[in-house]
Amino acid sequence: MSKQTSKSILSIFAIASLVAVTPAYSNDAASEKALLQALAVAQANKQPATQYEVYRKLAAHARKQKWNDKFVAYEKAALALCPAMPQANKTKDAEIYCDLGNFYLEKDKYALAAENLELCLNIVRPMCSENSLTTLNLEDALSELYVKLGDKSKAAHWNKMAVAHSRSLMETIQGRIKAVWFPQKWPSSMHALALFKVNGRGDLFDIRFSDSSQAAGYLDACREAIKGSDAKPMQSWQYYAPAVDVEFKFDYNVHAGSQSTGQKIPNGARPGYTAPTPHSPPGHHAELAMLKGINKINDEINKQLAEFIAIDTEKTTLSLPAALKAVALSEQYLNLGQADKAEALIKDLLQRPGLSKAESTSKTMLQAEMGCILLKEQKLPDASLAFKESSESPLFDQIPLSEQQRFLKSYGDAQFKQGKETEANAIYARRAALTDANK
Repeated sequence: MSKQTSKSILSIFAIASLVAVTPAYSNDAASEKALLQALAVAQANKQPATQYEVYRKLAAHARKQKWNDKFVAYEKAALALCPAMPQANKTKDAEIYCDLGNFYLEKDKYALAAENLELCLNIVRPMCSENSLTTLNLEDALSELYVKLGDKSKAAHWNKMAVAHSRSLMETIQGRIKAVWFPQKWPSSMHALALFKVNGRGDLFDIRFSDSSQAAGYLDACREAIKGSDAKPMQSWQYYAPAVDVEFKFDYNVHAGSQSTGQKIPNGARPGYTAPTPHSPPGHHAELAMLKGINKINDEINKQLAEFIAIDTEKTTLSLPAALKAVALSEQYLNLGQADKAEALIKDLLQRPGLSKAESTSKTMLQAEMGCILLKEQKLPDASLAFKESSESPLFDQIPLSEQQRFLKSYGDAQFKQGKETEANAIYARRAALTDANK
């Protein structure tokens, strides 16, 4: 080995050690300088794998420091090295496309975000099974992006794909639970709503129950059925497979002393429970907003907006009929995944002088609707605060009954999702009492 070669190798090790002990995300350019030194050595020694790793570290550092142009440049430089990487490392370019897609999404550059996430999906799809969280999350994100871009055809396409994969995932989980669900005989009907998480490895965990029968032993049986199953093998690409929340309803219905099937389930599911309902993962922006009836939803929004404008004649306050129209319009926005528009609408109305300075039924209803918006955005403490303020108002009872019931259900859900089961059950009980009193 020549002295020059030996010196180069020692330089690589020295700089690599420097990078390792330098804080990954310092507040100055020291880390970037050290990484650029390591990059220069790797380039001089024609080591594409090392260059790739250094460029990725540079990109991560740049993103943390909010050096947006540098972040994109470093990611693209790493991407250019991918063809020289071993075949076993071909997922590295998918990781870059994924990171770029999320970056552009944060910057509201929806077209670039969609382009990069599609490239990522095309690479990882062959590695994933039909019930993979990876494909579901990417298709979910693409559906939402194309809604924002106004491309109904592509939005519908990706929603269709996401729905199919979501159904496959839920059928897998349902089948696994069915295989170990053997409840004992009960003298009366039993019901339990379970919430749990599924990660990319197929583990089922964080099991909780809401709004259940609370019969002794019944919840334990449901919990054991969930624990005794799993969703392996998921075959997910772990880089983009965060855990998702699943809602699963167990129903044990008894008629004339025998167990009945309750709600009919496809594929011959065992009597005693219904199909689970998937929800979007936390931090994954909004729920699936694109449904088959997107044109119908847009038409309904236009109709609701026109009706609201026609009835909203008091520009300093808000009449109850106008408030009801505003709430209906807000819900349409939420159904289409446009929580930002719903929030802007309600906030603007609450700032009207006649509402901000005095209590009214309209103001109370708008505050409760803001709770629904914050709940949709996963801002749970803020949502609970908005619901608490509105539901404790003496004017809450003057809100139409159907809206009171909806707000209380959402309030209970916000509390439950924060682990406040006692408070949630009290709110559910209030809603049930309200329903019983008006039968």
